[in-house]
Amino acid sequence: MKDEEEKMHEFMKDFTNAHDNLPKVKGIDGTFRAIKISVKTFLIIGTIVAIIMIIPIAVMVIDKASIVFTMDKEGYITTIEKNYRQRIEIVEDNSTKKGNGVILFKTEREPIVEFKSVKTISGGVENYYLEYEGKALKYYIENGEEEIFKGIEIVEIPRSITINMFKSEEVSEFEAYLPIEDYSQLEAGVCQLIELRKFMQKKIRTFELPLHIKMGEYIGGYDYKGEKTEEEIIYQEKQNYYWHLKNKGEDVSFIPEADLLKIDRPRILDVYVNGEKLLDKEGTEIAKYYAEINKTDYETVYVKADYNSEEKCYEAKFNQIISNCDQFEMLSNNANMEFDFRYQGKKYGVHYFDNKVHGNKLPSDGNIEFLTEVLKIELEYDYQNEKVNLIIP
Repeated sequence: MKDEEEKMHEFMKDFTNAHDNLPKVKGIDGTFRAIKISVKTFLIIGTIVAIIMIIPIAVMVIDKASIVFTMDKEGYITTIEKNYRQRIEIVEDNSTKKGNGVILFKTEREPIVEFKSVKTISGGVENYYLEYEGKALKYYIENGEEEIFKGIEIVEIPRSITINMFKSEEVSEFEAYLPIEDYSQLEAGVCQLIELRKFMQKKIRTFELPLHIKMGEYIGGYDYKGEKTEEEIIYQEKQNYYWHLKNKGEDVSFIPEADLLKIDRPRILDVYVNGEKLLDKEGTEIAKYYAEINKTDYETVYVKADYNSEEKCYEAKFNQIISNCDQFEMLSNNANMEFDFRYQGKKYGVHYFDNKVHGNKLPSDGNIEFLTEVLKIELEYDYQNEKVNLIIP
């Protein structure tokens, strides 16, 4: 075998030498080079075209194969009936045997409504959208005698859902609002929306439609999907409305003093250290970089503390405070991952596990009061000037 390989090697060597010794014919070598380049270009273009054609085909094959493992149409309908404590019949069916596609259903029990179902599958994952919750709420708004539906407005928003690369379906999404006249009606409005959600969950079991307080042009940020208490929701709604007024520079004197004592907190505080505003060096460099690219001016970035209305505290990024403050000695060059630092001769750390203190390790983000708890740093709040000052020896 080795002799055969050596003979082949010698043959190729002789052939190459013979070709090099042939007399050059004008234009031939150029033609060969042009043909070689053309073939190479053709192969590259052909490969790109093939990839473009194969990708959608591969996606379709994967989706088709994964359909085998998804629930059939009967199971899909049973799931809908179970989730909503309902009996439904098919009015119009434009779906596959698995129920993928569009089906128009009608309920057999109250609330009597027709609603679309759009079921798709992508990468083996089933996704479906149902108009039922919005249609059910609309039914009770129009037909219910319950006081909790008084004044409720429901809005239909058109949405296009992609079924596959060749087809999409138009459906309706829904949002509901309770308009109130002024701040004095806010607590009653919150109670009404809480009762409305309880009613709908009792009637149709699953109800995740967003609900919002509406006061003039203001729309409340809370959607009534969570499991908060009535007191917590009232506090958050008042806090959000207060911030809305402050941001617009509007009068807040009509808000009762008892409420202001609870909600009169700036949304954001600038962080100071011993009276000096704390610069975010990395953030400023990033701002400079993008300003140069976009040929615009940049704004200096400072360290901030954001108010968490649920926890009723200001939260800060401790990795920013420590890496930008000279009173701390960084023991790592990277503040964007777990690191250690030294303060007043003692070693501490910053972790990225959660937002709690673990021994002598601060979370990367958390309650700014942790600086007092762990490092004994005194904090001075100045809500009027929207700042918090860290007194660090």
